[in-house]
Amino acid sequence: MRCLHLLALSLVGVMQMLLFSVANAQTRDEKVRQDRAEFDDDKFWYYDDLEAGLAAAKAENKPLMAVLRCIP
Repeated sequence: MRCLHLLALSLVGVMQMLLFSVANAQTRDEKVRQDRAEFDDDKFWYYDDLEAGLAAAKAENKPLMAVLRCIP
C-alpha cells in the first residue's frame, strides 16, 4: 500500500512538472531574442557579427572560435 502512495505522489509530481513546462513554453522567436539579449552587452562575444569577431581576433593575434547554434 505504501508503494502505491509513493507511486501516486511521483506521478503527481511529474504531471506538475509537465504542466509547468507547457505553461512556460516559449516560442522560437522568444528564445532567440532572449538568447541574443544575454550576449548583446557582453564585450567578450560577437553575436551574429563574424566580421567584427575576425577583426578583433586578428588585432589581438588570438584564435577565433565560431559557434553555430540552433535554438529549437
